Amino acid sequence: MSISTVPSTGQTTIPKDIRKRLNLHPGDRLEFVIDEDGRVVILPSGLDAAE
Repeated sequence: MSISTVPSTGQTTIPKDIRKRLNLHPGDRLEFVIDEDGRVVILPSGLDAAE
């Protein structure tokens, strides 16, 4: 499990293992989706949730 703390600025760091798994690089955009169970799913922008 990866954990990140949200400071008072509201910004957080995406842990390295998550960035690697999502193949994220500087400048990439993320999409935040709330599913029907209330969970938040983070996807690289442009990636279909079914993928």
